[in-house]
Amino acid sequence: MLDSNRITRIVKYRQETLSAKDNTIKSTPESNEDFTDEYGEIVRRKITKSQKQLNNAEISSIIAEYKGGASTYALSEKYGCHRNTISRHLKSHGIEVTNVKLSNEQDKQKIVELYNGGLNTVEIAKQFSISRTAVKKLLHDKGVQMRTRWDY
Repeated sequence: MLDSNRITRIVKYRQETLSAKDNTIKSTPESNEDFTDEYGEIVRRKITKSQKQLNNAEISSIIAEYKGGASTYALSEKYGCHRNTISRHLKSHGIEVTNVKLSNEQDKQKIVELYNGGLNTVEIAKQFSISRTAVKKLLHDKGVQMRTRWDY
């Protein structure tokens, strides 16, 4: 049910705030990162961090370190860029980016055995320090029939 008195008050308030002289948007050094509309609500934000452009020497160093066993997370912190940037450069040079924690075939078989033994994906993920979705994906790739929540 609409309350006409309330709607009238809202419309009147909006008109008063729009016509007020002190309600103009000023560009101050503190607020120049945000773009606001006439109601004072933030409509978009300026990106303050520029993306890191890696040069050829850095990319070849990243490739060598990744082949040496460094993770994309460690490399992203070292070179000051996002881990997806590292992965993209590795893939563009023909290097397969894998989850190091699940690269061992014995660990993969152990996960399948634990799941078939009755453990759920959350418990397995905690044991191997990986995500639940990584366990689920591995089980799916191995062709394991997933249980429903009523099967426990």
